[in-house]
Amino acid sequence: TNTGTVNIANASNFRITGGTTNLGGSTAFTGTGSLTVSGGTANATTAIDPANLIVSGGTLNLNTDMTLSGNVTLSSGTLGGTGNTTVSGPFSWTGGELGNSSGTNGTFTTTGAVTMNPGGAGNYGYLYLYRPWNLNSGGSFIADGASHSLLYFYNSASAINVPSGQTLNISDTTTDSN
Repeated sequence: TNTGTVNIANASNFRITGGTTNLGGSTAFTGTGSLTVSGGTANATTAIDPANLIVSGGTLNLNTDMTLSGNVTLSSGTLGGTGNTTVSGPFSWTGGELGNSSGTNGTFTTTGAVTMNPGGAGNYGYLYLYRPWNLNSGGSFIADGASHSLLYFYNSASAINVPSGQTLNISDTTTDSN
């Protein structure tokens, strides 16, 4: 359990790699480094806002309403929780689950640049959406046909809401020479 301030220096990482980590009370992340969840489960019951948030495995539950103003990357694992989350900085989603497959999920709102590019050339890439997503900044979903990229909507709560005046660009980067 952490309830204090963690200063993450430039080019440094505070890594959560296993077990259960509770971020509550007056937990705060300062500095320009990265908070990385690569294993285990981290439960945030207070608003956290690291300069860079990376979920590359394990589960990060954001269980209180919060705004993330830095860079947010979801490449594997789960970014879920009961709180309503707003990402005002860039959001990159290349793999993993947005929301938990069981339980209650808060809304997920993006107001910054969004890129979804699962898999990459020649790989299978899947993105799993379990919570409502308000895509307030528009965004792009790059589907590389060679990578078999797919975005799965798992239940009636999983939806991408694109407000009037915004655009979700869906592109297929496959070139068929036949």
